[in-house]
Amino acid sequence: MGKGDLNAENWLNQAKEQFEAGDFEGAIASCNQAIELKPDNYYAWYNRGALLGRLKRHEEAIASYDKAIEIKPDYYEAWYYRSFALAKLGLYEEELASYNKAIELKPEEYQAWYNRGALLGTLKRYEEAIASYDQTIEIKPDDYRTWHNRGLALANLKQYGEAIASYNQAIEIKPDYYEAWNNRGWALANLKQYGEAIASYNQAIEIKPDCHEAWHRRGTVLSQTGQYEKALINFNKAQEIDPNCHNGWNERGLVLSEMGRYEDAIASYNTAIKIKPDFYLAWYCRSCALDGLGRYEEALTSYDKAIEIKHDSHDTWNNKGSVLCKLERFAEALPHFEKAAQLNPNNYYAWNNQGLVLNNLGQFSEAITFFDKAIEIKPDYHEAWYGRGIALANLKQKQEAIAAYDKAIEIKRDFHEAWYERGVVLANLKQYEDAIASYDKVIELKPDYHEVWNSKGFALARLERFSEALPYFEKATQLNPNSYSAWNNQGWALNNLRQFSEALVFLNKALELKSDYHLAWFNQGVALSKLEQHEEALISFNQTIEIKPDFYEAWIVRGNVLRDLQQFEEAIASYDKTIQINPENDWAWVERGEVLLELERYEEALASCDKAIEINPDNDSAWHNRRIVLLRLEQYEEALASHDKAIEIKPDDHKAWNIRGDALLELERLQEAITSWEKAIELKPDDHQAWHRKGKVLNKIGQYEEALDCLNKAQEIDPNCDSGWGERGLVLANIGEYKEAIASYDKALELKPDYHNIWINRGFAIANVVKVIQAPASPFISTVTTYPNLAPTLNNLNLNLGGYEGQLATYQEGLKHCPQNTHPEGWGKLNQAIGNAHYLRGCRDANPNPYWRKAFGYYNKSLETLTPEDFPEAHLEVLQELIRTLLALEEIYQAQEFQRRGTDILNNLLENTKSPAKKKQLALKFAAFQQLTVDLAVQSGDAVQALELAEAGKNACLSWLLASRDNEMFSPTWEEMQQLLNPTTAIVYWHISPAALHTFILKHDNPLPIVLGQTKLTEKTQFLPQIQRLRDFEAWVQDWNKDYSQYRQKKDKSVENNWRDNLPKMLQRLAKILDIPAIIKLIQTSESQPIQNLILIPHRDLHRFPLHALFNREEKGQNFTIS
Repeated sequence: MGKGDLNAENWLNQAKEQFEAGDFEGAIASCNQAIELKPDNYYAWYNRGALLGRLKRHEEAIASYDKAIEIKPDYYEAWYYRSFALAKLGLYEEELASYNKAIELKPEEYQAWYNRGALLGTLKRYEEAIASYDQTIEIKPDDYRTWHNRGLALANLKQYGEAIASYNQAIEIKPDYYEAWNNRGWALANLKQYGEAIASYNQAIEIKPDCHEAWHRRGTVLSQTGQYEKALINFNKAQEIDPNCHNGWNERGLVLSEMGRYEDAIASYNTAIKIKPDFYLAWYCRSCALDGLGRYEEALTSYDKAIEIKHDSHDTWNNKGSVLCKLERFAEALPHFEKAAQLNPNNYYAWNNQGLVLNNLGQFSEAITFFDKAIEIKPDYHEAWYGRGIALANLKQKQEAIAAYDKAIEIKRDFHEAWYERGVVLANLKQYEDAIASYDKVIELKPDYHEVWNSKGFALARLERFSEALPYFEKATQLNPNSYSAWNNQGWALNNLRQFSEALVFLNKALELKSDYHLAWFNQGVALSKLEQHEEALISFNQTIEIKPDFYEAWIVRGNVLRDLQQFEEAIASYDKTIQINPENDWAWVERGEVLLELERYEEALASCDKAIEINPDNDSAWHNRRIVLLRLEQYEEALASHDKAIEIKPDDHKAWNIRGDALLELERLQEAITSWEKAIELKPDDHQAWHRKGKVLNKIGQYEEALDCLNKAQEIDPNCDSGWGERGLVLANIGEYKEAIASYDKALELKPDYHNIWINRGFAIANVVKVIQAPASPFISTVTTYPNLAPTLNNLNLNLGGYEGQLATYQEGLKHCPQNTHPEGWGKLNQAIGNAHYLRGCRDANPNPYWRKAFGYYNKSLETLTPEDFPEAHLEVLQELIRTLLALEEIYQAQEFQRRGTDILNNLLENTKSPAKKKQLALKFAAFQQLTVDLAVQSGDAVQALELAEAGKNACLSWLLASRDNEMFSPTWEEMQQLLNPTTAIVYWHISPAALHTFILKHDNPLPIVLGQTKLTEKTQFLPQIQRLRDFEAWVQDWNKDYSQYRQKKDKSVENNWRDNLPKMLQRLAKILDIPAIIKLIQTSESQPIQNLILIPHRDLHRFPLHALFNREEKGQNFTIS
């Protein structure tokens, strides 16, 4: 050893002493002296490096270690500690190389392997780190730190089970090693073994109560298991231990957010940000909390800060877009979702959100592309299927929408929103029962979802189950008192239940919540119009269209209200507005047509009906209205065709069959009418009107028993139908059951005392009885146990009188109930009836003129109200009766004046009647005017004129009946008739008018027709016998009809035999009335050859009877050839 060596070593010893005394600078100086004396002293360089490291002069330390290694390359300690210095400078790769060299030199040194493992862990080269730890454990198996760090490396590789095994080894070696307990808890938490994780953290905290990380992590596990209060206590403790832990404040904020304590959460995030202003996660979580508070603008600012710190966070871009959507700034939101998808093409949330934005922007086809992309990334993403359903539903692809909702529900069975929207689409498809099933599922999943209660109620209402719907609307308003739609729907349902006043309460509530809600204004208008508050309804409808001018339904109903207010032109304008908005709305045309019909603008009304039918050929109301218009235009056959079309569309409408029967009755197609009413009864067996009308026509055609059965049925169904009791009385009178008829009329009058026709018919029945005796019960109908007794009720005992006196008492009582000023028609017709009673009484009296004079007075009185302007047909009927009376009084000139007057009125009426069928009906109804001219001619002694007029009248009626009315109608003259005669042939020609029954006898050897009853050819005929002959004939016909009706029904053999046995007597009675012996005597009075051939020309009812049998009587030796 040289002197330098000795001195160098002294300096090194001095350096050691200085180091131990903490004099690192002095120690370095001593090392420098040693190196100066002996530059190749590697140990001096090594110690110098160690001392420089203590002073954190790491670069100089490395240089010293390098110098030592240069002198002694296999110097393990220099390589080993050199690694420490490199670590301090963050030169990890050089550090690793240094450890590798140290291990190469001394592979048995476990500490180098351990440090190498820790370094590789820092470099996230966990597999290599584990290999290093394994080498360490092989050398020193009881090193708990190695087992712990090995566990960390395994945990970072997500090999949590193996990591836990390593932690367990560390704890076994050192049970109070809190870090191992702490990290073991973290590994267990990642395996979702939360109970064991908490137990591990508990152990760490017990060992080290101020272990911030254990408190923190235990709080995280408690939060993950929903134990937020406990979690918050743990986070509070963690932050108490380390108030500068920004992560802890952030985690604490997350727990508070989960608890809904957003304000407190934001305060926690703010603290984290204060500690670490560039803490992205705190800004992000803060934004979410602000979003939860609805402080969207602040949330956007917070997200902007997060993006500024971490521009590539796709979640932040996505969430910011969601907040913009909540502000309905959809166009701004779209680029944010696009950016999120760009940053992470697998972010299905971002793709889905782009679809949602496009849905809200109405770009449904484009939206589907983005939903499909989200589904491609995540086929089981229920939200994307749901959004796709929304888009498809808006594109009217309803079945595809349902399929999308079904897929969403398949993925997430409790997805109540998808169940709800599925129900909405089914309701739009009018599959209301299926929609209700969907809504029921929503209610099961989320009973507090107010929209579904409202929607289920709506579906029930659409099924017209309004009573069932109401509780659902009520529940919706209970859950959300601000749901104006549910309040409105309650009003709508009550409207349909006809509870209009109650409906207004709910509609007013809806408008209180939303004053511009057009549907509530609309339904309010409907309720008010139904309550006949038309002015108020009009205000509501005006408000509706002010809010929503294209709401065509409101324009239609507004038109209806204007129509109710008699503002017809304004109503038409309202319908026209509907048509302008929706030209294909058939109902607007229907309603428009109805108003035009009321304005008697029939051609325009018809055009409206036709337009409605063009739009919707199946609109039965349009066809019905068209029928009414055509009736007004007197186009009866076309009207019936329209009605048949309506029935074809809706064949199960019993009312339509009823109306069809009425139309056929108008056309005198009686059997077809009966068939229609029978169809109505088939559809609705309790259709009172159909039974009534069928009975009325059966009565008209003489089928009295069937008629009575029908009318009894009608009254059993509706005992309060006055007209039914009246019609039943007519049938009973026709079968001679006058007392029962009177009782039936009294029942009608009890219900409707001002029913003038019933008073008239009662008078006719009274005329045929001696006295009215109140029956205790009806033998004809079970509905009535006792009839009313009008006489004491009305304080008029004369009502129980029979005959002429009772008849007049009845009519006078009727006048009390039908005053002239309020009942002009009834008053007039009752006076006419009094006139008829006097006229007929005169016909039965030896001194008739006083009665006929009274009749004349009452007929004239009736014309005060039965004017040709107001009641033209009734006026003509009275004129006929006046002429008949004047003829009886032989006041020919006045009768002729009335006849001319009546003819003018009739001709004017016919001229103004457009319908051929109606014209025919009127002509036949008032043929009596022409017939009375025959009576006037007979009275005047002009037999030729009388005969020619009779033949002209017959031919006119025949041409009307054959529907071949011609202005150039041919009628033969007397001379032309004479050409049918020869010495052996005579003609017997009857003519019936309202006043008389005349018989004309035409013979070859007579220059003029003979009128039965004339004493001389040029003399007037005595009129009274002709009047009586007519009365006797009418009574005979009534008896014949009654007997024949019973015979036709053939209820038993005895009735048939009685009718046949009685037939000869009936014909003998007819022969006496027609005075056949007198006719034969006149025929046989001839100066030339005897008459062998007879031509019989009957008139009106006489056509029905076997007149030939009256002339050929073997016992009298009469044997004519009759044609």
